[in-house]
Parts: sequence; structure tokens; C-alpha cells
Amino acid sequence: MTNTEITREKTHESAICNALAERGWTYEDGKNDQDWDRRLALYPADVLEWLSTQYPEEYAKAVPADATEATREVAQRKLLERVAEQLESKTRKDPQSGRTLGGLLGTLREGFKYAQVGARSASFGPIVAFPPANPLLEKVAERAGENILRVIRQVHFDPASNETIDLVLTVNGIPVVTMELKTDSTQSVAHARKQYREDRLPNPTRRLLQPGRALVHFAVSNAEVYMTTALKGSDTYFLPFNRGVNGGAGNPPIPGKSETSYLWEEVLERDMFLRILRDFAVWKPDAIPKRGTPGGKLIFPRYHQLRAVERVTRDVTRRGAGGRYLIEHSAGSGKTKTIAWLALRLIRHVAEDGQKTFDSVIVVTDRTALDTNVRQDMQMMEASLGLVASVGENAGAKSPQLRQAIEEGDHIITCTLQTFPHVLKLLEDEQDLVGDAAGASSPTRRTPPRPAPAPQRCANYSRMSNSTRGRSTRPTTCWNCGRRPSLSL
Repeated sequence: MTNTEITREKTHESAICNALAERGWTYEDGKNDQDWDRRLALYPADVLEWLSTQYPEEYAKAVPADATEATREVAQRKLLERVAEQLESKTRKDPQSGRTLGGLLGTLREGFKYAQVGARSASFGPIVAFPPANPLLEKVAERAGENILRVIRQVHFDPASNETIDLVLTVNGIPVVTMELKTDSTQSVAHARKQYREDRLPNPTRRLLQPGRALVHFAVSNAEVYMTTALKGSDTYFLPFNRGVNGGAGNPPIPGKSETSYLWEEVLERDMFLRILRDFAVWKPDAIPKRGTPGGKLIFPRYHQLRAVERVTRDVTRRGAGGRYLIEHSAGSGKTKTIAWLALRLIRHVAEDGQKTFDSVIVVTDRTALDTNVRQDMQMMEASLGLVASVGENAGAKSPQLRQAIEEGDHIITCTLQTFPHVLKLLEDEQDLVGDAAGASSPTRRTPPRPAPAPQRCANYSRMSNSTRGRSTRPTTCWNCGRRPSLSL
């Protein structure tokens, strides 16, 4: 790169760091990665700060307060090595609770045990505190405010070289995001993707780059963003993380800003990113694990999925239950995951007065295969075990199963369109309906209308229609009552 190219890229880098600092991230201007441990791929000061302040009794077992300074330093190093090992341990789903154990997500959400020879074992809880869904839980919110979210520039990832990644984002010292930046006046986002594929090859000494060690890697230019959750050399697969322009690819211009500023101003905003870690980040086990592989992969939401769930949830928070929404997804863009994420957010949604907004969430699909896909995606989500009741999953009549699930409440209920009309009369106005618009015969996703002053809820829901070229056209009204959705996403 020429000096001019380097200067432009550094200017872009500085702008992102300063924007993140304004949105709740810790950024030390003029300081790169001096306190970063490239061998462990950790920011030790933040890891130790979190463990010592959140779990002082357990920390005292690992690092005795009355020990000499040299002994304490050795103990701290051993503790940090244990954290790094835990982050790289095999990730699995607990069959009893449904929680993710081991690996990045399991360590962040569940913590880890630290056994010592000749000393007491310590048990550390989660390495991140999430903001509560219930706004009245002030102490939980205060603890979430103690998280240290840090952005670090020019981070070394290989103990044997001076190569650096432009930006690394950490949560309490644990790396969760890496970013390679390019300016479109000199290089495009394709160069950032190429750099990840060719120059950011993972190996045991490059721990930051190991699959599963960081949640997501972003290739970023002024015009576009791409993401991947696993670096695999030439096999690294990137997905677009763009807003779209007039139904097409890319990003619309933003006056006075980079077209991709939504990434650091919106997606990586402190509360939003913690919400992503809590509600969206997922470990998906392989159907048939292969020897020598991680046995699964991390899932990070694409921008359109995140936007859909957040817009609906914000509208529910603002106006309450009863809105009608239309969400369009193209083929292969992750419709079932959007449904799963939205259903889980709604069943846990709490209003400002601390009351639950919905008793149940019902997901209706028009095909058994879709019902199975939606249910599997929901059960993959964190702490969803016991929340999902599938009508027809077990032998027996479907309608009685659905009736029981509705009457019990506090469930996400999945069923097919064939089952749903038989028990429509059981639904109360507060029930939420989310449907899958996956094809020509699928109902669009929407919630029932508000009880007043709107007319009686219509039992039919608009359908996606296909043109002769196979492109989906936007359904604007219900085919039975002619009413429009209140919000189109």
C-alpha cells in the first residue's frame, strides 16, 4: 500500500473507533495493542478485572490476595491460560437445559471451572452480563453496565510475525469481533475478503483466527460489508451484511458519512451488540459431526434479519400488542431463523411496567417440512428448551395438542395451516401470530389487529404470489378483508 492509501485507511479506522467510543466502547486514542496478549488472544487486564470484581471469592482461590507479587503474577497467568483453553474447548449443547456449553458462547454465558493442584478449585460464572428484558430489574441492568467493551487497533495475531488485524472488539477481554478495513478510493471490500482468505490463515499459534474463537469477522469498505463466522483459508465463505438498495445489493448513500456507518453506529452500539450476544448469537451443531472438525458453527444474524426483528420488537415496545407486520425475505436468506429469533424475542418481551406482553406466540406454516425447520431453528436458540411446543410432533390429534398448549400459555407453539383454523376460536386478542412467507402458498408474517377500534380480526392472511419470472411480488392487503399491514419491513 502507498503512504496515501495507508493514511486514508487509518483515517477510516480512527473514525470507526471514535464512533464506537461515543456508543459505549472503551477506546484509548493513540494506543494500539500494547496490552494485548497475542499468544493467548486475550486482553488480560479486562479479563482479570471482570473475574476479580464480579467473583471476588472465586478469584481469591485462583489468585491468593496474601501471596507475593511474583506468585500472584504466576497465578494470574495460569488463570488466563485456563480462560484461553476454555474458549477453545469443544462446544456442545446440554441435553437437559438446552444451554450452550464450552467454546466462546458457552464460556461467555455460563462461565468455567478452574481446578488447581494443591489448591481450592474455583468456579467462575458468566464472563458477560446482559441487560435484562424486564426494565424494572435495575440491579441486573447495573451489572450489565459494568461490562468492559473495548475496541483495539492494529492487533497482532501471530506470535511469530508482526502482521496485524485492523480492529478487534473485545467483551471483558474476550475477542468477539475482528474487522479488516478498506477505503473504496484505493481498495474494495473484495480486497478485505481476499486478505482474510489468503493472509489470515488459522493455525494453533494464531489463536485469534481459529474457527469459533471469535464470533464474527467483518470485511468492511466505505461501500459494503461482508461477514463470516469461521476463517478457513480459501474455503472461507462470506455473506453480505448490507442494507440493500431498491431491492438490490449494496448500501444507499448517507449524506456526509460512509455508506457502511450503520455497522458501527447501529449494529455495534453497546446495548445493541450485547443484545446480539444474548439473543442472536447461536452455536449450530453439525447434523453428523466429523472427526477433526469443530462439530458445528457459530451463527451471527445477517443485517436484514437483525433489522426485521429489532423493528418489530421496537414497535411492540412503543405501541403494545396487536400490530400487523409484513416481512419480505428472498429465497435462501434465512427466513426460518428470522421467525425463530422474532418468536423468542416476543415470548420474552416485557413492557415498561414489568408485565409480559404476550401469553403465547403461535407460528403457523403451510407445510410440515417448514414446520420442522422452524421448530429446529427455535430449539437451536439459547435457553429455548421447554419453550417450544410443536403440534403434531408426537403421535395423536393435532388440534387437542394445540388447545392444551394455548391454554397453558408461556409457550411458542408451532403448527401447520391445516391445524390452525380448527382452533382459531381459542385465540385471544393478545396471542401473537408469526407465519412463514417462504413460497407462493405461504402466509405472510403478521400479528392480529388491535382489539379496538379496529374491526373483528380476519381469520385469513395474505399470501405471497409469484410472477411468471419467478420473482415475488409484494402482497399489500389481506385477500379476505382487504386490510393492509401496519408496518412493512
